[in-house]
Amino acid sequence: MNSLKIIRNYLAIVMGFVIVSSGGMFLGIRAYEMLYVEESTGPSNNFYEKEDDDKKIEDEDEEKSGFLKAPKKTNFVLLGVDENEYLTDVIMVGSFDRDSQVIDIISIPRDTYTEFSSEEKAKLNKIGIYPPDMMKYNAVHSYTKDALGTEFMIEHITDNFGIKIDYYAKVNLKGFRDIVDAIGGVEFDVPVDMVYSDPLQNLYINVPKGKRVLTGKEAEGVVRYRSGYVGGDLKRLEVQQDFMVAMFKKLLSFETIITKPMEILRIIISNVETNFKLTDAPKYVEYLPKLSLDKFNTHTMPIDEDKLTQSTYVIPDKDKLTKLVNEIFYGDRLFTIEGKDAVYNKEIEVLNGSKINGLAGKTKEKLTELGFNVTSYGTYQDDGEGFMNETRIKVKAGINIEELEKHFENPSVEYTLKKSDLYDIQIIIGLDGKVIE
Repeated sequence: MNSLKIIRNYLAIVMGFVIVSSGGMFLGIRAYEMLYVEESTGPSNNFYEKEDDDKKIEDEDEEKSGFLKAPKKTNFVLLGVDENEYLTDVIMVGSFDRDSQVIDIISIPRDTYTEFSSEEKAKLNKIGIYPPDMMKYNAVHSYTKDALGTEFMIEHITDNFGIKIDYYAKVNLKGFRDIVDAIGGVEFDVPVDMVYSDPLQNLYINVPKGKRVLTGKEAEGVVRYRSGYVGGDLKRLEVQQDFMVAMFKKLLSFETIITKPMEILRIIISNVETNFKLTDAPKYVEYLPKLSLDKFNTHTMPIDEDKLTQSTYVIPDKDKLTKLVNEIFYGDRLFTIEGKDAVYNKEIEVLNGSKINGLAGKTKEKLTELGFNVTSYGTYQDDGEGFMNETRIKVKAGINIEELEKHFENPSVEYTLKKSDLYDIQIIIGLDGKVIE
C-alpha cells in the first residue's frame, strides 16, 4: 500500500471517530473499507458473508493472522474542550455492540457532581496541583489539563459508570468548526433564535431559528448555546444530541473524506487527541454493512430531580442510571446496584483516620456484630492530610451501601474503588465515626 493510501485510510478512521465518537469511529472504519478493502477485493457483498458452520475456523484463522475480532462491546468517551482546552463542555460516553451494530451514547451534564479521591489528590499534589475536594465534571480536566486531564476524566467516568473505556477522542473547538466546514456543513433545524455574546470567552452566537446548512462557526454556536433555554444545560444536551444525529446522517456518505484527505488530516493532527490507531480498524470492518441511522441512539444521564434545585450540581439518579448502564454496556451480563442485603456479603476494610487509638478495632467489632463482613482493619495512611473530621466510605461501582451507610453520621460516600481493588468497601473513620446501632 502506498503512503498516500495509508494516510487516507488512517484519516478516514480517526476522522470518523472524532466527529461523533461512536458513529464517527465506525463510519471512519467504513471509509477504511471504501478506500482499501473494496479496492483490494472488489465491492462485493460476499466479502462480509460468513457461514455459521465456519465461524470457529475463521476465528482461528483471524487469530493466527493477527486480524482480531472486536469485543462484544466497545466503549468510548468523547470530550469537547473549550478554546483554551481547559473546560470540557461536551462529555459523552458510549458503546458499540458488535453483534447488533447498535451505537448508544450517553451525554453527561457538565455540572454533574464529582470529587477527587485522596489518591488522585496525592498524585496531583506531587506535581504542584491542589484541587478542591468537590467539583463539577467539566472542571476535572481544567485542574489537570497538561498533566493528567484526559486520564482523570476517563477514570472518573470509569468509576462512576462502572465500565471500562477502550477508546477516547478529545476535540477542541477549532477542530470542531474546521471539521464541519470540511464536510460541507451540516443541515440542522435550529430550535430557537440563538443570540449570545461573551467577550471573555470570545464567544459570539447569532444563529436564527429554522432549518439550514450550518457552517462550522454556526454549529459551534448551536452546540454551546444554553442561556435562552428554560432547561439550561439539560436542553443544550438535547440539542447537542440532535446535532450529532444530523452529523451522523451527513457522514453516511464519505465523499468529502475521500476527496479532501490531506485537508482533514491537518485538522486532526492540529486539534484532536485520540488513542484509536490504524491497527484497531480491521477489528470492526466486517460489522459495518448494517450500520444505519436507526441503530444510532442518544441518551442523557438520568438525574435526581429532587436535588436539582437544591444545588448548582447535577446529581445522578442512581437507580435509573444503573438500569441504563446495564442495558447499554452490559447487556445480559449482571451489573446492578444490588439489593440492600447484598452489602452484608461484601468484603470491608476499616481504617482509622481519626488518630483516636483503637477506633478501627472497635468499629470492626460493632460492624461484625451487626452482620457485616469486615475482613481487615488498621490505620489510614493519610499522605500528609492529617486526621479526618468526616468519615469516608469508598465503594466499588454497583454496590448498594444503604444498610451500611445508615450506621454512620453523614458519611462522605465515594464510588472510587476500582474492580481490581482488594476490598469492595473501604471505611475511613473520622472524628465523627461512632457506629450508630
